[in-house]
Amino acid sequence: MKNKLTRAARPFVLLALIFTWVSFKNISNEGNAIPKELVGEWQYGTASMTEIWDKPTNTFLGNSFELSVRFHFKADGTYEEYFVAGSRMIGSCRINIFNISYGTLQYDAATKRITTIPNRVKNKFYNCGSLSQSEKTTELKSNTYELKPAVVANGTKVLEIKNGPGPATIFYKK
Repeated sequence: MKNKLTRAARPFVLLALIFTWVSFKNISNEGNAIPKELVGEWQYGTASMTEIWDKPTNTFLGNSFELSVRFHFKADGTYEEYFVAGSRMIGSCRINIFNISYGTLQYDAATKRITTIPNRVKNKFYNCGSLSQSEKTTELKSNTYELKPAVVANGTKVLEIKNGPGPATIFYKK
């Protein structure tokens, strides 16, 4: 008889576990859900048309300036933000900056704003060959961005992201 009760109770136990999992899943995402159209990787980048060459060896050393920013907004309410910048002045001396932020985000549907709340940031800075790097988990500041999905002339879907005064920057879905 004990075995029959256990078998009869199994579906109820399974349903209770599923209900508990769904409840916790909804609690953890509450207030952080972002629209499906914003989920994904969005990238902006630019490079200077000025090229630096080493004349004696005829070796291309790179562009004088490069910049790339990428946001990865995830459906679970987390994000990753990548910032890469590089600059070369004269000769072979190059400066590179790499930043990666990880954290949670909050989306305000009424204002179409997203706030990124970092919980960890990794930094690397190369200055003419020397490296300094750090990782922070405290004293991190949140940022709020205005978001506007749009379509450019060729029909490509983009995301206009604005942080403060001035025009928005157009990010392309990766």
